[in-house]
Amino acid sequence: MPLPHNEWLAKAQALPVGQSRRTYHNEENRANLVVGNDVDRWWAYCHRCHEGGVLMKEHVDLSQAPEQQERVMPWPADAVPFGTDAELSRWAWRTLLGKGIDLHTMLPGVPMYTSKQQKRLIVGSAQGWLGRALGNVQPKWVAYRSPGKPVPVYATHPHDTVQGDVVLTEDYFSTLKIRWSLHGQPDPRVAVAVLGTSLHTRLLAQLLPCRSVAVAFDGDSAGMRGSLAVAQRLRAMGKTVTEVRVPEGLDPKDMRSDQIKELLCSTLK
Repeated sequence: MPLPHNEWLAKAQALPVGQSRRTYHNEENRANLVVGNDVDRWWAYCHRCHEGGVLMKEHVDLSQAPEQQERVMPWPADAVPFGTDAELSRWAWRTLLGKGIDLHTMLPGVPMYTSKQQKRLIVGSAQGWLGRALGNVQPKWVAYRSPGKPVPVYATHPHDTVQGDVVLTEDYFSTLKIRWSLHGQPDPRVAVAVLGTSLHTRLLAQLLPCRSVAVAFDGDSAGMRGSLAVAQRLRAMGKTVTEVRVPEGLDPKDMRSDQIKELLCSTLK
């Protein structure tokens, strides 16, 4: 559930554009709340509640149209490890917090780079590198070519293998959020991002030996249509499939850890 506007919005609006800061959330005795004022939105994230909020600004006149890039990109010559470029790393940090992703808890073992030229956070997966837009850039996600490896058409955490019981998400951040939420469960599922709403044949081949598949796409019309199509394709191959109904308007990465566990447990029982 998003944070109510009256708990953070005034603090975010008091900041100059482009800045963020830590502050107090309600009666908490530590500055757990991060608020920010970006060009097109105000945002907040509480490290104690693990909840955030975003309010888009109206009548924003962006100086440039979105920069269009290819869906498969060459490795950027200016790529540096995350944290090397302080300004770009803060930008990436704000983007991740706005998506409910905490670097310290949810991304251990995931290598990351940043590219100022491409305006992207580059995140490693077991299948290859993926780039998430940080600025006024489209598409949001791109894949990178790696010598001797196919371009990623799905993604898992670098330490995971597609096997056993699997849960499918649309994007890589939702996969990482579900993986973190299910950590420590007696029989955790392997989370896999399909990188869209359709199932690539290469991923289909990986899923065939698995015991079961759950589809947890975003809670919007595109996600529901994609979930149905993916489930039908897998069932036609004899797989046991469960469609997980993510709350309307939310992505799995928007949900708290306890909400994700409750949703999956109640659906898969």
